Amino acid sequence: MFYNDEEEVMDLISNMETMDSDEFMERYNQLDADDRIAVDDAIREFAANAIGDDHWDSDD
Repeated sequence: MFYNDEEEVMDLISNMETMDSDEFMERYNQLDADDRIAVDDAIREFAANAIGDDHWDSDD
């Protein structure tokens, strides 16, 4: 992850609730696989906190 990529990841994570979905996806799609995983993990954590269940997306 390069410094600019790290800033991009943090910006996407910080603004995922308020950013236009088209802009979010355009910027997300420019990330490499590792950076996408970081954003995906943040989205899952956000959803888990909103739902109140850490295992909401598991098969258990």
